[in-house]
Amino acid sequence: MTDYSSKSNEWFTISADGSLEFTVEGRSCLTPGFAKAGISINHIRTYDEYIQARMLTPNLATDIMLKLVMDGPMTMERRCLVAIVKGDSALAREITAKLEKRNRLGLKVIRNDDV
Repeated sequence: MTDYSSKSNEWFTISADGSLEFTVEGRSCLTPGFAKAGISINHIRTYDEYIQARMLTPNLATDIMLKLVMDGPMTMERRCLVAIVKGDSALAREITAKLEKRNRLGLKVIRNDDV
């Protein structure tokens, strides 16, 4: 049996016997993406099963990135990241142009309620 314990990270830990246990953060980030593919995170018990599940969920990385960039105040920079992750290049270019104009003018945002 291969020792995967060195692959433990903030999303899961792997014991010496090869069993995998998801952390609270791992469950929070991974459960929705796996569920979209019809995979229950509760049935993933080894690193090999985790890799198989990841291969069956090609949009999982995008879902995770979107969840991470949505977590926080919705600044113009964050809106640009969300547009990039969602693949909305027109919106990303529009926001980038506004950001560049703001930066050229040396403006600082005090509040972003009107963004």
